[in-house]
Amino acid sequence: MEKILISLCLTTLLAFLFLKQLFKRTTTTKLNPPPSPWRLPIIGNFHQLSLSPHRSFRSLSLRYGPLMLLHFGRVPVLVVSSAEVAHDVMKTHDRIFANRPITKAVDKVTNGGRDLVFAPYGIYWRNIKSLCIVHLLTNKMVRSFQKGREEEINLMMEYVEKASSSSSTVNLSQLFITLTSDVMSKVALGRKYSSDQGTIDIKTLVRTFAQVLGTFPVADYIPSLAWIDWIRRLDGKVEEVSKTFDDFLEKVVQEHDADAEKKRSGFVDTLLSIQRQKMTPFIFEKSDIKLIILDMFIGGTATTSSLLEWMMTELMRHPECMKKLRDEICSVSTHSLYVNEEDVEKMNYLNAVIKETLRLHPPLSVLLPRQLSEDIKLKGYDIAAGTQVIINAWAIQRDNATWGPDAEEFKPERHLNSSWDFQGQDFKFLPFGSGRRLCPGIRLALVLVEVTLANLVKRFDWRVQVGPHGVDKPDLAEAAGIEACRKFPLIMILISLCLATLLAFLFLKQLFKRITTTKLNPPPSPWRLPIIGNFHQLSLYPHRSFRSLSLRYGPLMLLHFGRVPVLVVSSAEVAHDVMKTHDRIFANRPMTKAMDKVMKGGRDIAFAPYGEYWRNMKTLCIVHLLTNKMVRSFHTEREEEINILMEKLEEASSSFSTVNLSQLFITLTSDVMSKVALGRKYSSDEGTVDIKTVVRTFARVFGTFPVAEYIPSLAWIDWIRRLDGKAEEVSRTFDDFLEKVVQEHDVDADNKRSGFVETLLSIQREKTTPFFFDRSDIKLIIMDMFIGGTATTSSLLEWTMTELMRHPECVKKLRDEICSVSMHNSYVNEEDVEKMNYLNAIIKETLRLHPPLSILVPRLLSEDVRLRGYDITAGTQVMINAWAIQRDNATWGPDAEEFKPERHLNSSLDFQGQDYKFIPFGSGRRLCPGIRLASVLVEVTVANLVKRFDWRVQPGPHGVDKPDLAEAAGIEACRKYPLIVFPSSVVFPI
Repeated sequence: MEKILISLCLTTLLAFLFLKQLFKRTTTTKLNPPPSPWRLPIIGNFHQLSLSPHRSFRSLSLRYGPLMLLHFGRVPVLVVSSAEVAHDVMKTHDRIFANRPITKAVDKVTNGGRDLVFAPYGIYWRNIKSLCIVHLLTNKMVRSFQKGREEEINLMMEYVEKASSSSSTVNLSQLFITLTSDVMSKVALGRKYSSDQGTIDIKTLVRTFAQVLGTFPVADYIPSLAWIDWIRRLDGKVEEVSKTFDDFLEKVVQEHDADAEKKRSGFVDTLLSIQRQKMTPFIFEKSDIKLIILDMFIGGTATTSSLLEWMMTELMRHPECMKKLRDEICSVSTHSLYVNEEDVEKMNYLNAVIKETLRLHPPLSVLLPRQLSEDIKLKGYDIAAGTQVIINAWAIQRDNATWGPDAEEFKPERHLNSSWDFQGQDFKFLPFGSGRRLCPGIRLALVLVEVTLANLVKRFDWRVQVGPHGVDKPDLAEAAGIEACRKFPLIMILISLCLATLLAFLFLKQLFKRITTTKLNPPPSPWRLPIIGNFHQLSLYPHRSFRSLSLRYGPLMLLHFGRVPVLVVSSAEVAHDVMKTHDRIFANRPMTKAMDKVMKGGRDIAFAPYGEYWRNMKTLCIVHLLTNKMVRSFHTEREEEINILMEKLEEASSSFSTVNLSQLFITLTSDVMSKVALGRKYSSDEGTVDIKTVVRTFARVFGTFPVAEYIPSLAWIDWIRRLDGKAEEVSRTFDDFLEKVVQEHDVDADNKRSGFVETLLSIQREKTTPFFFDRSDIKLIIMDMFIGGTATTSSLLEWTMTELMRHPECVKKLRDEICSVSMHNSYVNEEDVEKMNYLNAIIKETLRLHPPLSILVPRLLSEDVRLRGYDITAGTQVMINAWAIQRDNATWGPDAEEFKPERHLNSSLDFQGQDYKFIPFGSGRRLCPGIRLASVLVEVTVANLVKRFDWRVQPGPHGVDKPDLAEAAGIEACRKYPLIVFPSSVVFPI
């Protein structure tokens, strides 16, 4: 939830700022600043920027000149758009322009600017840069990693060969990201790391890291609007991704440090060796090593993969260049199929193609900002210390005055007889910057680009799928994935000066409405603010806030989220009235704009409006997909994946290493669901999507609070967060993937397979239902299964193991039960767990304390109703606080907050929602239909984990050796931190 406080004294504030600025102008010594467009109070020139800032800067520079002063909020920003001014900044006055502005987020991540990219210009920065250039980025060092590059390029070639043989498409963008990440892992860390090893997915982490740090920090430029960063949870996201990356790098450094005698390659080993042998005249610590590696990953993966993308794009748009390049490659590389690094050094046209791509598509369209450390006079203009400097490389490299009338065209030939290179000596061509802040890793990136491109062009022809208008060339649209755009997203914040009038109007309108409306008796409600309603009374944990408010206002409470009335239910008795007595009129779902688009107007099961279509879809799922017989039919698939999990744990136990149970549970549930729903597992190695990442991203995007739905006047906040764009992207990715899966099954209809997709297609072909459903309905059903059945199941496994590790007496009791029932082999099967009462009690108790959704998926009232003596109008949203109901002392006793499985042993409570004090999966018409599908996987997994392993966590700084109970923010109430543990195999007496 977001807390949005808008002050009624904004008009006074604006008047104060105006008078302050006027006073400042009359008392300041007359200076001659660079030309500057007129700016608005508070936001400055933000309103003049588009989604492509480099293009906006060029448009403004055509009017105001190549040296132009803008204001981003309170921060003066100098924009440079010509080679001549760039020369003055990065050569003539390079020293005083050599600092970097540091945002609050960057300051936190880089330990106050102790990395190479953001460190202030001075002795520390010079030492670190010297360390990198002399020991890591020499030509000799770059050549030493030739074998690692060759191995990864060959892996990519093999994958493309398979795609070629089967005449299938490949996602080059994804392949390039994988290639650059894997090569950088080998170069920097000494080997590749993957989530299968219990570590993190380095590709996803780097992408998330760059995305979070590339988010525009409003507070650094407009402090009065700092609450926008709070809404976006910017500090929290920075903290999370920074900690994850730091923990990963710490583990890598410890791994190398502990095994120092082993001869390895990689930057980490080189730096540790230098540190141990004290080969430098200055001291650097492990934290500095981690920051250097962090810079290498962030700066050397996305930019390199983006360059490869643009080169292949331009070559496919210019087949004559492709032919000319292939002729050169074949004339030079005649000894083998693989084009090696010695070959590409002789290829002039290849070099020209790369230069021309860098000219039109520099890795960063706008170079990383600099900051002026002293007052200066530049080109006759006075510029004050503290001014930020943005150099528009994109505009400089497309300047007609420098490059001629064909500057916008792709012509590699222009570089064949030129002497300029990438080293920033010619200021009309500076894709990697220039001067003291020139990128030091140019050669490391280019050698990979050269060899990759040469092999792709030599060994394959390329074509794109013909579009709807017959276009068979890739377009040049600059999507959100281009790093330059992500590094400097547009922020456009327009604050109306008539806000005070608007608030007065809303107040009078509300007053008039109260006077003219028939007297009703609404439920108790806290006092609310204009526009935002009760948002200010919510914390990051809405279920906890709801319970606190309900203790004062009662178990049936009316809140207002902006303009939307929301009924909060916090007791079993009221839950019974909503989900049983009046279940029909409470059976609808509120539909956000994003959900409406993704679910085709609500044609899935979870969000379809209550009615005939929804009943048909639910019947289809219950009768054909989720019967006990159908669930049992997938026991082999579950057993296979659980055994894979057990093997990983056995390996970790043998090597006395930790495992990330959280990640393993996500993998397990995703892989089982893939087999159950799709018929087999899918992975990114096949050129498809990483289903785990997509599901996680999907849930995160659609779990983001949509401000526009509740406060239309603040819809621009969703625009700032790109909520619609992100929803569109992740929805399209998921839909394209599912379309491919459905087509695969449809084409191969004669092949007998298992899985929900095959079952649904078979029903559709044979027309065995009295109603019609199409392919889009099938995809939406499968989407519901993934979104609803993976994260919630893995979270339940996490919490079950967390509680067991916190209560060793429960582990012993459970293991005794398991061993008494399952004596035939090491694997506990599904027939065994049906006889285990204590296991069932443990899962129930975990679901009581940690329901999959702390607040059940909202409902929507379709008719006016009188409930418990209160009048509630149609259109009211209903939130049932399952977390509060299941911890109610009045129902569960004074020990309601404690983990006590024994309370369920002599109880008839089940998951079916018949007792309203225990509703982890809801109740009534909207009861989750897939309960058995999830619970059987949880039961068997927990039984095997407890039978075969002992568990312990690494003691924390205060000697605590139990996993904590910290929850992540939001309504899912999953663990805040991953569950990292040591497994130890249990030896049973023979």
